[in-house]
Amino acid sequence: MKIFPFPPNIDEVGYKAFPVALEDDPNIYFHGTGASSLEAIQRDGFKIPTPPLAQSVSFATTSSLSLRYASEARNVTSPQGCIIVVRYADLSRRGIVKETSILHDYTLEPAPEIIGYCIIPSNYRFV
Repeated sequence: MKIFPFPPNIDEVGYKAFPVALEDDPNIYFHGTGASSLEAIQRDGFKIPTPPLAQSVSFATTSSLSLRYASEARNVTSPQGCIIVVRYADLSRRGIVKETSILHDYTLEPAPEIIGYCIIPSNYRFV
């Protein structure tokens, strides 16, 4: 799994945290979360939440949208955010619902391949 450094000039690159080749790939999606969730996701993969939470895992079409979720997931005990980049081999399979900028995966069967991640620094201010 590759670690992508957080761009020091993220505003100048359209708030995109990953190389253009990944950002422009139609099978690549991004998941924003707190950095404290990274270890469990690396070890066990993504998990469908239990009710009453949504019964899917959501992925954004751009890392700039996931940057928001990763920033909002930070807290006192987990001050860093994390954007995880994944690749889907088949976007037409059962359980996938695509919206304009979000993909919802209701089955995770098969799960997307985790390619890498980018840690959002605690001092980054998302506006």
